[in-house]
Amino acid sequence: MKANLMLGVVSKKISRKIFLLLTAFFLIGGFFVVKMAFADPIFSVTAAVEAVDVGQTKDLTFNVIKATGETALKTIAISEVGTGFSSPTSIVCPTGWSVIPAMPPIVNGYVCNDPTGVGLDSTSITLKGMIAPASAGVKDFSVSAINTGAEPKTENVKTQITVKDLKATATISPITTNI
Repeated sequence: MKANLMLGVVSKKISRKIFLLLTAFFLIGGFFVVKMAFADPIFSVTAAVEAVDVGQTKDLTFNVIKATGETALKTIAISEVGTGFSSPTSIVCPTGWSVIPAMPPIVNGYVCNDPTGVGLDSTSITLKGMIAPASAGVKDFSVSAINTGAEPKTENVKTQITVKDLKATATISPITTNI
């Protein structure tokens, strides 16, 4: 009987420690999740074209602007993964910038990088010769950027381009005469 009472005390001590450990974990973890969810953006992006026709070949330009109070942007990547658009025939980066392979923290897309590390407050990147998918709908492009801060920040923003089926159909009925 005494052994059973001892086991009850031990299990209460262990469960209390686990409870305190889990509480601390969730409080600290929750702090980081909230901080990330409410972090100030480092840039904004818009697509110069809002809509394209299905199957249309189009140059897609993305205008990127650093957020007020943030440092310049030194790396910008645009990903078409999951949009149904073809790969671009070429990428136009800002003057003096280079196209580099994707690497962490930006793991996919077409990456323009300022080799000097100075960056720009606003710029445009063009993906040339993109062929729109055959299905209409809203397509989300993922745009990522890294700024020039002492501790550089990385952010990912989605921008949308609508693919529309603009083909027109007309029917002509044969002429009939009433006799």
